[in-house]
Amino acid sequence: MQPSSGWSQRRPPPSAIAPVLPANNTSTRAPETSPNKAPATIPDRIRETMSRASLKYLDSRTEQALKHDASHIQASNQPLSLAPGVTSRATSQNLNTKFASPGLTKRRKTTSATRRMPISAGPYKRYHDSSWIRPYWRCFSLLVTLWMPNFVLDKLLKKETPEKRQAWREKIALCLIIMLITALTALISFGLSSMFCHPVEPISLQLLSDNHGAAATRRLTAIRGRIYDVTTPSDAEALGLKPSNYGDDSSWMFAPFPEESQKCKHWPSGKSARNCYSVADHESQCAPSDKTWSTLRRIRTNKWVVYQWDDVLRRGYIDKLFVYNEKVYSLKPYLASISPEGGYDEFFGHNLTQSLKNIIGTDATIAVSRNAALQKLVPCWESQLRLGRIEGTTVGCVITSGIMISVTVILNLMILIKLVCAVLFDWAFSLQLTKITKHFTRGSSKRVPHVVITVTCYNKNEETIRATLDSVAMTNYASSRKILFIIADGDVETTDEKNRTTPQILRSMIVRTDDLEPIVPLPYMAIGEGPREFNAAEVIPGFYISPNGITVPCILIIKVGTKRERDNNMPKAGNRGKRDSQLIVLQWLRNVMMNDHLTPLEFELCRSATQLAKLNPDQFEYLLMVDADTTIDIECIPRL
Repeated sequence: MQPSSGWSQRRPPPSAIAPVLPANNTSTRAPETSPNKAPATIPDRIRETMSRASLKYLDSRTEQALKHDASHIQASNQPLSLAPGVTSRATSQNLNTKFASPGLTKRRKTTSATRRMPISAGPYKRYHDSSWIRPYWRCFSLLVTLWMPNFVLDKLLKKETPEKRQAWREKIALCLIIMLITALTALISFGLSSMFCHPVEPISLQLLSDNHGAAATRRLTAIRGRIYDVTTPSDAEALGLKPSNYGDDSSWMFAPFPEESQKCKHWPSGKSARNCYSVADHESQCAPSDKTWSTLRRIRTNKWVVYQWDDVLRRGYIDKLFVYNEKVYSLKPYLASISPEGGYDEFFGHNLTQSLKNIIGTDATIAVSRNAALQKLVPCWESQLRLGRIEGTTVGCVITSGIMISVTVILNLMILIKLVCAVLFDWAFSLQLTKITKHFTRGSSKRVPHVVITVTCYNKNEETIRATLDSVAMTNYASSRKILFIIADGDVETTDEKNRTTPQILRSMIVRTDDLEPIVPLPYMAIGEGPREFNAAEVIPGFYISPNGITVPCILIIKVGTKRERDNNMPKAGNRGKRDSQLIVLQWLRNVMMNDHLTPLEFELCRSATQLAKLNPDQFEYLLMVDADTTIDIECIPRL
């Protein structure tokens, strides 16, 4: 955290930031009363701090919010009021002029950092993103959440402001994107195989004859390479099948399906390729009825007669086999029909017939894809010449396997690269990055950076908290160069043997620098909605002393809650979560670095930090956050 340009040179002294009490009045900072001024229950320092931090901030809030804030700030039952005839704006301007030094005023007018980042109206201001993608992202989030109108978000989900509604829509948009990526990953992992890879169960003619004949429990037959289940006697009777047809190829008995034969424009009408004919002792189904078609469609399975490549190569020139698009066809019926014995001419044409003869015994997929005339004959092959499928992996399975292998390789490479980088960083680079230099250790005469250490406490007992604080105090780092911020997240009961709350335990562990000074709850904006958006905290500067005598300056911040929470003894008063505790310090450092207006709580943190560390808070360079149940190594801070 580097200070803004010109801050350290032009930063006013602590006396210009917070009023310094006279030397003869160090016991208390209570306000003095005068005949012309009514007694106040809040010290003048707190009242003036409120007014300075309220510049433009009080004006931006509604009258109800002003009353609500005043009820949280006051320390007694007397209401907070302004001087007669003085408005909040006038008071804020006058007090801002009173506490602003000439150097500070001049720097605000001339510093480039001030021009780049104007002073806001309070501790929180609306963030405007100038990124070019922001309008598109807003439109996208609105488009995917059109099903949720604004009035529903306002009434049911309590999203009253446009910012809250837009934040809700962006969260839903992010969830939808995550769900889409998850679904896409699941599709690649599991869906591609079921969509594109359909393995063929290898049923050869020999296997069909041996296991699914007349004596088998399940009887099958093959028609143009497709397997049909004829186990039911009524189905076999409707098709005219005999026991000798079980486990055999019955293609010769049935004409092609009408939807297949109509696609073939080159097969002459009334001419057959000898795949449907009648012989003695067999009834032909070359002219089947509608009942036959419906029966065949009903008993058709997804299984095929499978041929091996050895069958195609060995029997290719005998049975005139060839392969196209993973299916096996036989030109033997066609070549027999155009022979002189067949009595037919070459109705495919002489050139196409010669081309067909050239692909016998080969995989003709590429050759056919390059020949437009042969591609027109594919429907004829499907309806007249098909015998089955070739055994092996289908193209869909090959593509799916390739995608899966590619994705697996990429993921494994990413994991391997991360592993190699982690090992290299742990074994090589980390030793150089975390190398402890001598001037970072305790007792060094060189300049040591200042470190802010925050410890957030919720419901831990004294033993746990003390172990954490001792580990922080005993780190090998100059105690004068580190300041400890201990934040108690509300008045929460613990498992302590003395039944003490977390604030009570922390108070007993801190040595205060001003025991007689009254502690007043100071307001700030917390993380929450509705009444929980307001909170107050007490600031107690002091020192923490470890068992071996190491003294570390520390600031104890106790979140005590609003006045209503304190008066009604509500459980866990002031509790707003660990993130709110961390943001107290982060928001304070941000406002200090950017020279922004401070809340009363942040102004008191500036005064206490300046008093303890003997330097302006904008000169803190590092921040370390530790949980109350975590102990750190003695070399933690020098290495970090």
